[in-house]
Amino acid sequence: MKKKKILIVVIVALLIGICYYNFCIPDYLIHNSISNSNSYHNTRDTKLDVIVYHHYFGDYDKLMEKIKDEFIEINGEPTTLEINLYYSKRHYFSSDKPFKSKEYHVERSSFLNVVKCSQTQI
Repeated sequence: MKKKKILIVVIVALLIGICYYNFCIPDYLIHNSISNSNSYHNTRDTKLDVIVYHHYFGDYDKLMEKIKDEFIEINGEPTTLEINLYYSKRHYFSSDKPFKSKEYHVERSSFLNVVKCSQTQI
């Protein structure tokens, strides 16, 4: 009887752990975002450090596109966007290299967008 109770408790604990891992933890977490702007050249360089919790069959290119699209939707389009993927926070804090890194560049027709203002004399 005691063994049955222990077995039931272990099974319930495993089910709670599996449900927590699948439903409560996000697929990824943008842990650090660094953005540098240069108003003279009208550029904005951004670096994202992303921790990946769910590794869906190693399809990281689609994940990076999803992160890029979400970032552009929220913050606008930077000139350069670098995305670094890490396995866990431990790998990030121990200064390990990211397991996947990609850099996106946006080509602009001109670096300087000059706005001409007309002045009137009174």
